[in-house]
Amino acid sequence: MLAGPPCAGSVPETSSIEQSHEMPDELQSRVKDLQCLVCDLLQKNQQLRMELSAISAGTNAS
Repeated sequence: MLAGPPCAGSVPETSSIEQSHEMPDELQSRVKDLQCLVCDLLQKNQQLRMELSAISAGTNAS
């Protein structure tokens, strides 16, 4: 990962708002893609956990 500016929490709100307006379209689309990717991964992770718990419950029952 590239070293970026400090966390938004440590920067005054006004400067973080200005930065968001200056963000290029390409960067914004990449951020959206990453957010979608993270969301998909979280959903798959939850699904796999449910399947795993069902499998372990099935093996414990037998």
